[in-house]
Amino acid sequence: MLQEIYINNFVLIDEARIAFNEGLNVLTGETGAGKSIVVDALGLVLGDRMKNEYIRDERHKLLTEAVFDLKFNPEARNLLLENGLAEDDGDAETLVITREIQSGGKSISRINGRIINASLLRSLSPFLIDMHLQNARHNILKPSNYLDYVDSFAGDIKEERSGIARLYQEISTIRDSIDRIRSQQHQRAERLDFLEYQIKELEALGLNAGEEEELQEKRERVRDAALYSDSCRKLYNLIYSGDGCAYGQLYDAINLASRLERDPFFHSLLEPLNGIYFSLEELGGKLARFKQSLDFEPGTLDRIEERLFELSRIRKKYGRTVEDLIEYHREAVKERNELVNSEEREVEYEKQLANSLQEYDSYAKLLGTKRAQAAGQLKKMVHQELSGMNMPHLRFEVELKSSSMPGPGGYESVEFLFSANPGEELHPLHKIASGGELSRFILALKKVLAEAYLVPTMVFDEIDSGMGGSALQTMALKLAELAQGRQLIVITHAPQIASYANTHYLIDKQVKNNRTSTIISCLEKNERAKELARMLGGEDYSELAMQTSWEMIDKAARVIYD
Repeated sequence: MLQEIYINNFVLIDEARIAFNEGLNVLTGETGAGKSIVVDALGLVLGDRMKNEYIRDERHKLLTEAVFDLKFNPEARNLLLENGLAEDDGDAETLVITREIQSGGKSISRINGRIINASLLRSLSPFLIDMHLQNARHNILKPSNYLDYVDSFAGDIKEERSGIARLYQEISTIRDSIDRIRSQQHQRAERLDFLEYQIKELEALGLNAGEEEELQEKRERVRDAALYSDSCRKLYNLIYSGDGCAYGQLYDAINLASRLERDPFFHSLLEPLNGIYFSLEELGGKLARFKQSLDFEPGTLDRIEERLFELSRIRKKYGRTVEDLIEYHREAVKERNELVNSEEREVEYEKQLANSLQEYDSYAKLLGTKRAQAAGQLKKMVHQELSGMNMPHLRFEVELKSSSMPGPGGYESVEFLFSANPGEELHPLHKIASGGELSRFILALKKVLAEAYLVPTMVFDEIDSGMGGSALQTMALKLAELAQGRQLIVITHAPQIASYANTHYLIDKQVKNNRTSTIISCLEKNERAKELARMLGGEDYSELAMQTSWEMIDKAARVIYD
């Protein structure tokens, strides 16, 4: 349940705090006073898109905050716990959602003080409030939503729906694979010949990763072999040959230190000197081996150049590096094998498709049976609600249409058919219902669905639009009935509806220092009567209007509390 909303720097509102109660909360006021601003602020805090005109003063940030009691809302509590936004079930009983908009347009959303992303906020919102707005009144009557309405009366169908969704995806994937194989059939032989040619050409090269870099290094060494060999000889002589060579002098140094090793200092020199000695021996071996590796056979340089040219030529055809060539070869072999085995794979896919279709069919038929029963129940309940709204001659049908082709939600689609007057044929509801008929049907459907969805708070923005007389009185009574056991927030111009309010807010405008502001106040009983009189007779209402307003309030109280 929505306990409170705080609004700051929003359109015409400087600052407002509204505490909502259980039952029917009504917001009334003159046209243009800002009643819908409250609903817009609530939508914003629940994740609606920001509009530039929302910020009242560009020098300051916009802030909206809503407090919810989740004590009897396990779905919302579980979502908080799953996303780490509450430590335990007790912590998840109170929810505070904050939406902050900077003047530059940057938006920050918080749940219980922790920053969250917009997608999580939108996932949570349906568990908190069901909003019916003037500019979105036809959304509920989109045929694409009808199947969900029927399913809400079909009992526990999670297994069937999840199974159907999974299998539909499997079936679509398998069919795509079969279509791809069949589309390749007419060019299969040509493609196989081409792949075989490429594979043989690449395999004939005997490619090795890193080969090109090694060949380039070896080419440079062959070109400068004479220089390298002479340098190796000179280095070897400096280290090992002749008087004063490093090896000989080091040998003498070790002998001298050995004779004096009784002294700790000279003893400490022996280990590093011996280390240098062994390093020189190892270095000599390296020089000898490297010099020997420079003894290339005649024609080595030509063979290296030929190999590098061949690699360069093939790279221009298939890839930028030798590694690319190796990867290209691997993919070509894979594609060849798939084409060679395509007939066998098509047979295997056909078997998989038949199995998936059979499993899908079992789920879909079971779900279809439950949907047929649910459609009858939905029809009966909506009809009962509409019958009590001055529509005695209406006919309403929930038509289940079956298809032989699997769909993402089963074989069925749903159409709502409607006829309000005797002798008229049934037609799709969204095409023929008038404004008043739509309002009554939407309320009836919302009232019926509320029992299935168990949304704790429902918001109606001028659902009474286009209605009057006894039909409006009936709608007022239906809203009062719907408010029993749940919270309703209703924006209305109708005194009939306002008379049933458990809590009544007046939205008014005032001008101060040449600046217009929206003021929100909670009305006591006497103030309520004055507001109803204004709604009945205008600003200059008569004593009769005042008397009528008291009668309406008393009558509504008797209906509510009887």
